[in-house]
Amino acid sequence: MRNRIIWVLAGLGLMAGEISAQTVPDDSPAARVDIGYRRFSQFRPDPFRYTLVPHWGIVLNFGATVDNTVFQVNDVRAFKTITSLSNIYYTDIFDLITKVPPGQGIGASAQLESGAYIGGPFTKNFAIGASVQARSYGVASLAPDVVSILRDGNLVNQTYTLGESRVNALLTAEVGGHGIIRLNPLEMEDGMILALGFGVRQIRPVFYANLQATDPNGTVIVSPDSVGGSVGLNFDKTASTGAAGLQNRAEGALGSSWVTDYVVRLEWPTSGVAMEAMVANVGTLTIPDVERATPSIEFVTPDLVQFADSAEITLLFNPTDTLDVVVEMPRIVRFSTSAWANDILQIDFSGTLPITGDFETPLVVDIGTTWRFSSTFPLRIGMVLGGHQGIGYTAGFTTETRNSFLQVGAQTLGGWLGKGRGVGVRADLGFFF
Repeated sequence: MRNRIIWVLAGLGLMAGEISAQTVPDDSPAARVDIGYRRFSQFRPDPFRYTLVPHWGIVLNFGATVDNTVFQVNDVRAFKTITSLSNIYYTDIFDLITKVPPGQGIGASAQLESGAYIGGPFTKNFAIGASVQARSYGVASLAPDVVSILRDGNLVNQTYTLGESRVNALLTAEVGGHGIIRLNPLEMEDGMILALGFGVRQIRPVFYANLQATDPNGTVIVSPDSVGGSVGLNFDKTASTGAAGLQNRAEGALGSSWVTDYVVRLEWPTSGVAMEAMVANVGTLTIPDVERATPSIEFVTPDLVQFADSAEITLLFNPTDTLDVVVEMPRIVRFSTSAWANDILQIDFSGTLPITGDFETPLVVDIGTTWRFSSTFPLRIGMVLGGHQGIGYTAGFTTETRNSFLQVGAQTLGGWLGKGRGVGVRADLGFFF
């Protein structure tokens, strides 16, 4: 797998090198495509996604990505007959856990966004826009020991720990503004364009929840004929959505925080080369008066499956305390390069680095191609390398007219279609004034 990735990157790198070495004729349509359409549109969060579009207008957007480290789409289809939570049997869950390789845990994540952007250029060298967005983040993990005790019971080890098992979710609403200044400081022969971008967003938490073990190193004791343990949990969440929650929102008790975004982009339009560096989500989010509950589970059983099927477990999630939670937003650090030689083909490389944050993702490399067989109907195909899943695939199309554009894309992560361990969709609809 590693060798295949290296050869793919090497081959595409040579292609990009050959293309970047060619000079795009001044009368080529490729030289006249605006910088705003040259930025590689991908599934990753991008606060500057529309700021460079060279028209005043409004854009409606939606994007979602859900992935995990183990299960394929075909595995999830085993639950296609489930119509409600009451139809889920514990044995089904145990059967699914048997698909996890020995010694491996389970990790899953999800990111969704939806909102609107309005803005455009004041001059050919300066553009500004404002956005309203709703975003949600979610991560979940089961440590290898938890998977092992659920799958193997008392057949393998004598003690187990909960480790980094947790479930964490955050829903936010935000407003922000972003600006781009475009300069040609060196007056080079091939017309280098320098674009500098800065943005600020105010983020307000709408919902937050975090469930994890009180003591990650606490053990579950296993004897030859039984499994027993006492598990303490911390359950943190924002105020309820009832009367108390509405009052908190009215009084602004959920708090708000500011984050900043930055981008630097160099482009040589007549040579067909562009390079970009972006840092986004710089800041933290403070969520005041989060309710904390500390439920616990005590059990002794000879058979975990029989125990799960027959026992009625009641967890008391009554708040015992309140606290202020500081969430570090998932930092986005991305380096990108693009190359094109004519009005048909563009190749893009983008690397998103894991830095920090409560919902950070692993290193991901996006390789994309844009095919402009028709100037108003570009087609896009690409690959995703890294992340939790390995190799994934993306595809999409765009319609670009004088008055509007529509962009639709889909991706499968860690495999093709049913073999994938994640999926994603994205749609952007823009109207120009």
